[in-house]
Amino acid sequence: RDARDDDAAEASGKSVEDGDRQSGGKNKSRNKDRGQNTARTFGSSRDSLQLCMSRSSSPEFSPRDCKFGDKCKYEHDLRRYLKEGKREDLTTFSGMCPIWDAKGTCSVGWRCRFVGSHSKERDTEDGRKELVLLEDAARRAKSDQEAVMDEGVGVVNIVSSKTKMDLKKHAIKTPKADAYNDWLIKRQKEVDDRFRGKDGDKDENDSEAKGGTVEERATNEILGDNRAR
Repeated sequence: RDARDDDAAEASGKSVEDGDRQSGGKNKSRNKDRGQNTARTFGSSRDSLQLCMSRSSSPEFSPRDCKFGDKCKYEHDLRRYLKEGKREDLTTFSGMCPIWDAKGTCSVGWRCRFVGSHSKERDTEDGRKELVLLEDAARRAKSDQEAVMDEGVGVVNIVSSKTKMDLKKHAIKTPKADAYNDWLIKRQKEVDDRFRGKDGDKDENDSEAKGGTVEERATNEILGDNRAR
């Protein structure tokens, strides 16, 4: 079912099912799977219960205040969300959250698809059991230092300012790029010498008579020469 239908139904105070009944079941028959789709099942890219952001990165017993209070439409019960509303954890990367593994913390918190790798249940002083998120101080310190050096926020393939400056000043050699640029310049000169008049103007009438533009014929001839070699 299209999520836009649910949003529209919520705004109007009517459910999609009510709309189906009012239309005599036409919507239901129109959306029925047909042909090859009859044996297919589709997963969901959203949790069945949406966790409130005030709970997403907080310990179970000390969440942030929700500014919407009792009017908030998202889930505030962390255990209910994890048990009934959250999609199951992924098993890729051996079940380890790659963000937490690199940075020592995960900004997605309880909504992470690898939350089992950076959360636990601990005993409190009053004898209760509390769900908490874990952080690795050593990983986090290393990640913060690298972010300052590379001027990046959550980016691992960023080019540092020093490298950019060295490239600009040609302090870093680029032999492959230089060789390719030299080849392009050489080929362009061959095109100019072979298919342009002495006065530098294109012979458009001649190109139309032989078929194709000046550039197209030049490219085809150069490619033909390369193949012959």
